[in-house]
Amino acid sequence: MTIQGMNVNDWNEMIPFRARRKVEAYLDQKVTQETLGKWLGYTRSAVCLWERGQTQPVVAMKAIYLMLLDDPSHILTIRKFTAKGEDDGSHDGS
Repeated sequence: MTIQGMNVNDWNEMIPFRARRKVEAYLDQKVTQETLGKWLGYTRSAVCLWERGQTQPVVAMKAIYLMLLDDPSHILTIRKFTAKGEDDGSHDGS
């Protein structure tokens, strides 16, 4: 997958950091590593390690980060699918 001329094989720690900053700008609010981790289904510690370059996410998560870097509005869809509670799309069978 190539977005903005970047490929998941060109990964570096600046990608998750810059993507989080772009999401913050798009939402006009601070987004902590913990919050982003919850939205993505990971822990704060995983996000922190990715941003420090100590580990790398799986390829699918790299693609999600590249998508967020390209268009941070994708975070709205991600949040919709990972929401807990009344608006999570689940059905009670009635």
